[in-house]
Amino acid sequence: MGSLRTSALDIASAVHLPAMDSLTSQSLLSPQQADAPLMNSLEFSSQSGSAAAMPRRTFLAAGSLTSLSLLVACASKKEEEKAAPTAKIDAPASEFIDNTGSAVVSIVVSDNKFSPKFTIVDEGTKVTWSNEGRNPHNIVETQKGAFQGVSQAEFAPGAVHSVTFDTPGDFPYYCSIHGTPKAAQYGGIRVVKKA
Repeated sequence: MGSLRTSALDIASAVHLPAMDSLTSQSLLSPQQADAPLMNSLEFSSQSGSAAAMPRRTFLAAGSLTSLSLLVACASKKEEEKAAPTAKIDAPASEFIDNTGSAVVSIVVSDNKFSPKFTIVDEGTKVTWSNEGRNPHNIVETQKGAFQGVSQAEFAPGAVHSVTFDTPGDFPYYCSIHGTPKAAQYGGIRVVKKA
């Protein structure tokens, strides 16, 4: 097989970017920088696997595209994290332990129960579950994606799992091994705005 050469214009057209010359005219690079090769040229050979360097404009286009993709992905993730949970904890107020004002709240996981079962915390509070039982457990969020639960493989006796809750709302959860969302080993965290 022969060698395959990739040019900046090939990459630009493949990813629907404007021609590289128009990018350099928009002050991304000075004319001297745009014409100066980073390491001469880039050539991939299917037989030898050798690579020389690609012109700087090609690296710039590829780097810009990668950066843009990462920014969009990060922005989407932040929007997901800030979305208020829609699940509700169906329990009387008398069953909630008020832990507002505490920066860290501990929940003991023993065989077939969470203690406290229901708690109220301020936004920004770190909640730590400690498996003090004889059996492995898991923590499954009732509303998928509401917070980061933990699998049975990662939550054996003696293990600890922590989550910081930054968004107000109800976060019900359960151990799928020993309970359901509404029976046996289940609980919930109500996050409120700081007073």
